[in-house]
Amino acid sequence: MAMENNQEVDLQEANRRLLARREELKATEGPTQSMRNIDDPLEKIIERVRATSPANLLSEPEEKIERKSTPYPKYCGVSKKYQDCTFDAYKGNDNLVKALRGIGEESVVLSGKTGCGKTHLAVAMMREYKVSSIGALFITAPELLLKIRTAFSANATETEDEIIRHYADIEMLVIDDLGAEKTTEYSITTLYLIIDRRNRELKKTIITTNLTLQEIEETLGARMASRLSDMKVIKINMPDHRKNR
Repeated sequence: MAMENNQEVDLQEANRRLLARREELKATEGPTQSMRNIDDPLEKIIERVRATSPANLLSEPEEKIERKSTPYPKYCGVSKKYQDCTFDAYKGNDNLVKALRGIGEESVVLSGKTGCGKTHLAVAMMREYKVSSIGALFITAPELLLKIRTAFSANATETEDEIIRHYADIEMLVIDDLGAEKTTEYSITTLYLIIDRRNRELKKTIITTNLTLQEIEETLGARMASRLSDMKVIKINMPDHRKNR
């Protein structure tokens, strides 16, 4: 009962101060926005204050906050070198850009020699697909395997299965430079497991590689080549643009 009485007194005091403030504002010149807002009922003002409080602003959907403040690829694991890559900035093959823009949900393998712009195009596709940053990841094949191996360290916070499941289940995954990793039975099996799960669940995957499908079969095995052949394989025949700088 005492608590209820205290709350009632506090509300009365708040109303008294509000009325006094209204009178002060009305004495100023011109019907300002502040005057219009201050004439609102106390309950409405309290609700408005709550809605704009730091706690509530922090509770906004992460996707909304990210899109307001920072370029999209930064949150997906894309390095600074490639964060500004777009289709418009890719020079030299308009037909290729047009084809990639129209791919939609289909998974893609971008195959070509070093320096032809595979990574640039993969990041541009991430932008075009426009999933939220918490639903897309970019990682090189060697980095992915290194991350999975950390599960075997003494201070690991995730199990091997949890890490594999994370990359297998993410809405969109770019695996850059497939074939650059050290080839072992473990690396081949692990990468196959992730790609196979994604294919079966129709998750969008973009893979870049310097290898042809034939070379992938010879290096990573027939099963891996078979899974990649289920995706749209695009051969990029462009010169090494870095040599022309």
